[in-house]
Amino acid sequence: AMYHTAYNSGYIIQIFGGSEKFPMGLTYFERISSNLLGISVILFVQAFLNLKKRYPKWDRVMRMFIYAYVLFGILLYIHEPIATILSAITGLGSITLIISVAIKSVRDKYPSALFFLTGYSMFLLSIVLLISVVLGIIPYNIYIIEFALPIGSTIEILLFSFALANMINVLRRENEIKQARIIFQLEENKQLQSKVNRELEEKVVERTLEIQKQKEIIEQEKDKSDQLLLNILPEATANELKTKGFSTPKQHEEVSVMFTDFVGFSKISKHISAAKLVQELDYCFKSFDEIIAKYDLEKIKTIGDSYMAICGAPKWNKNHMLNTVLVAKEFYEFIDEWNKEKAKKGEYIWEMRLGIHAGPLVAGVVGKRKFSYDIWGDTVNTASRMESGGLPGKINISGFVYNRIKDQFACEYRGIITDKNGFEIQMYIIDPKVKTAD
Repeated sequence: AMYHTAYNSGYIIQIFGGSEKFPMGLTYFERISSNLLGISVILFVQAFLNLKKRYPKWDRVMRMFIYAYVLFGILLYIHEPIATILSAITGLGSITLIISVAIKSVRDKYPSALFFLTGYSMFLLSIVLLISVVLGIIPYNIYIIEFALPIGSTIEILLFSFALANMINVLRRENEIKQARIIFQLEENKQLQSKVNRELEEKVVERTLEIQKQKEIIEQEKDKSDQLLLNILPEATANELKTKGFSTPKQHEEVSVMFTDFVGFSKISKHISAAKLVQELDYCFKSFDEIIAKYDLEKIKTIGDSYMAICGAPKWNKNHMLNTVLVAKEFYEFIDEWNKEKAKKGEYIWEMRLGIHAGPLVAGVVGKRKFSYDIWGDTVNTASRMESGGLPGKINISGFVYNRIKDQFACEYRGIITDKNGFEIQMYIIDPKVKTAD
């Protein structure tokens, strides 16, 4: 553009002092200077007015004009007259397109578009004046020839500078606004994140408390289940069931077995209500449970008015016979005290038989749903005969038990009883009221 302005002002000829000193390359540059000017203006317009984003169709048309300028610049070497005409037509078309795009940008209130349109219009006005003088449209004027194009170019450059400065200011303001929005958004995001974090922390705390509470409830329920299981099964057997899911029956070489029942229970049950009967049995058996717990006995089951317990299984106890006899004595002490209270109230008294035998047996868990810990073997049967064939109010023991505890308790020979298999068994009795042997 600077060369174009210098050329049209006659400065190139003055500098080089005539055409005979003109280099050939510079002469060609003189020919294509208009094309280069057209290309540079189009590139500036595309970038300055952001045509690619705002007016993509017009941007593609502008690109076609650039290709045309390049093509016709090459054509100058081949056929200068035709290339010159085509370049002129291309220049007029590009000028029209640029003016149209500039006007539309002003209407669309694009920043600095008015500066651009005014500056470009002043440059075109200077060219129109220059051409009008050359064509004789207006009278010849040396000032127009000498200064029209430099003045027009200067005003154009000045307004373009204003346009660029304004554009820079607009972009700076836009950047500041964007930065302010980003900062505001970041602050909002920070506050939102803080809120989310607080909510998450509250939920974590709340969920932790819920889990802790659930854990406590589960542990409480587990304790209840474990306690219930221990009420049904011996501790070792219960632990085996919880660990393995099943319990293996075990053979025990020597275990004391104790049976009790009440004399005339059927008769008593006819004279008191069912609720009263169950209430009294419950009271009695709960007391029995407390007594056997002190001496390491294990309750096996109750059947009606019969109470069955063992000592020495599933946990071995070397004093199983002694402990069983001591339990029997405390059972009778409880019954005596209870009957005294019942006699004062005029109620039926309860007489109890109790039998003890010791020997080998098998113990294990039977059943799948309502399972129970039970024992089997001749020792169990013999203990049951000791009870059924015994005297009420006395501790009836077998000869085997007698031989082991005779030095600790006063024992009396009762006689021989025959079990259901026809075997004869010696029976001894211990008076529960006598605490030591004679």
